[in-house]
Parts: sequence; structure tokens; C-alpha cells
Amino acid sequence: MSNTHKPIASVHQALIFVWLSWLLYRLVIHVMILGATTQANMFYGVLWQILVLLPVLAFTPTIMQAKSAYRLILASLLMLIYLAGVGVFFAIRLYENAPFWIKMGLGMEVLFLLLINVMLMALIKRLPPMYKKQ
Repeated sequence: MSNTHKPIASVHQALIFVWLSWLLYRLVIHVMILGATTQANMFYGVLWQILVLLPVLAFTPTIMQAKSAYRLILASLLMLIYLAGVGVFFAIRLYENAPFWIKMGLGMEVLFLLLINVMLMALIKRLPPMYKKQ
């Protein structure tokens, strides 16, 4: 292992972009897709998405700052839980022959969550070691 630290700015900027894109997708586009393909009420859809995303919204300042490796690890664990849930839901929708737009929307969300998890792991790896005193 070398003692030189890799720069984290590029990974952090990409993570912020994907994180905010996923939040925008989940709060707006996902609800619009569901509203267009089902008889769901848009207002209640947005309220439900905010309720489901409360833990994620609580970790948004941690993602924006990216200073604490411990918090980033917790955010990564939470995002892995979201990825597993959406992945199972996506597989169910594939097998039940759901409308194309729902399958496409869930597939996009799986890709967003996979990218977020990969970038979080890369960022955590590039941060200085937690066990060493500075």
C-alpha cells in the first residue's frame, strides 16, 4: 500500500450528481410513470415517496460533505438495502409482465442505486484511514 492519497473530488462530484439525479427521479419521474400507467393519485404518490425516502434524505448532508467515513459506510449500507428492495421489486415486475414503462423505470432505479453504491465504495476507499491519527 502506498501512503499517497488519491484525490476524492472527482468521485465526490460524480456521487453528488448521481445522488441528486436519483432523488429527482424518485420524487418526480417515478411518480409520474406510476401515475400515467395506473390510477394512482399524484399527491399521495409524492407523499409516499417522501415517507419512504426519509432515511435517504437524512443522509443527504453526509453525501454532500463526504467527510466522515463512518457516516458514508452507514449511507452505503442503507443504499444497499434500497438496492435489494428495488431489485426484488424489479424482478417481480419482470415476471408478472408489468407495463413497459414500469419495468423501464425500475430498471433505471436499479442502475442509479448500483452507481451510487459503487461510487460510495470508491469514495470510502479513497478517504484517509479511520484508524490513523492525523
